[in-house]
Amino acid sequence: MQRYSRKSEHTSFAAFFLTKNHLFHPKVVTLQNKTYIFIMKFLTIFVAFFLSLVPGTSWAQRLFHIARSLNKNIVCYDANTVNGKLDTKNPIHVYWHNNEDKPGVEEELNALQRRLAYGYKVRSTGQNEAHVSLTAYNKRQMRICQQGKTWIAVIKINGQDCRLKELYVKTKGPMSVEYVELRGTPLTGGKQISERIKP
Repeated sequence: MQRYSRKSEHTSFAAFFLTKNHLFHPKVVTLQNKTYIFIMKFLTIFVAFFLSLVPGTSWAQRLFHIARSLNKNIVCYDANTVNGKLDTKNPIHVYWHNNEDKPGVEEELNALQRRLAYGYKVRSTGQNEAHVSLTAYNKRQMRICQQGKTWIAVIKINGQDCRLKELYVKTKGPMSVEYVELRGTPLTGGKQISERIKP
């Protein structure tokens, strides 16, 4: 399944606009370029804000991803919602995002990957939230909840409650893990922090 790219719809229009500009006076071209850039920035911000409010869009749903030293492909973890509420029985949608031979292509996990590597287990549920543990790293539970209108995964990193952004896995070989690194931002604010954990 290949997701729709929001950037692609502007590419042909932008190319046409900028190509046409060379026919006009340089001062007019500069003014037109500035006007175009302003309009495009405004539209981008507006669309991003609108999509963040719409349940089911990847911008609103992405919790975190797993990156690996093996290659550039990542495993994405998105919040599963029904009518804007978390599906506490199945709170996370997990899938592959290809960044190598088929950039942008997304595929579901197979049964073996889900059971042995990249799946998760629901430990407990609450009102519009769930506590889960990952198969890839089950030593710490995380809480799937909403912060404002954004779904986040909260986990302890260096003893602080953080919004998990990435779990990086450094491997020695196909079946050996050198370390796991948790990366996220504290809920209290501040820069991204990380914690490296060896098995």
